[in-house]
Amino acid sequence: MPVNHNTFQELVGDVLASLAFADARPSEAVFRWSQPGLFWSEIRLDAPHTGQVTLALPRPLAVELADDALGGLPPSLTEAALPDFLGELSNTLAGNLLARLHPGKPIALGLPQTGRGPRPAPAGHTFSFDVGGTSLGLTLETAACASS
Repeated sequence: MPVNHNTFQELVGDVLASLAFADARPSEAVFRWSQPGLFWSEIRLDAPHTGQVTLALPRPLAVELADDALGGLPPSLTEAALPDFLGELSNTLAGNLLARLHPGKPIALGLPQTGRGPRPAPAGHTFSFDVGGTSLGLTLETAACASS
């Protein structure tokens, strides 16, 4: 089943609202993967759909989302929790995507990989979201991707 881009954008908004209480709106801005200070996470889609989901965001937004999701930890603990939080965020996005595309079917994901710093833009379709005036980039790469 092809991935509907509008459905994917809605899913991202729903996940960010439920996990980090964030209002993420699709944006026409082009996300800059080369900007310094990025935090990123990627996860492989293994079954029943194959591909990859990659998200990236500037450090201040990563800290804000993690702080909101984790209940206001002290700054040092929030900073230390960023890789795990971003891995969980990419895992939740990918899992929800596969569950929506293939209701009732078993799904399989790889382990999330996280990192820090600029990186080449991943292959696939990049979506930009505005979260409180800051851009979040998310790329969806799948074997079946429709732009409807």
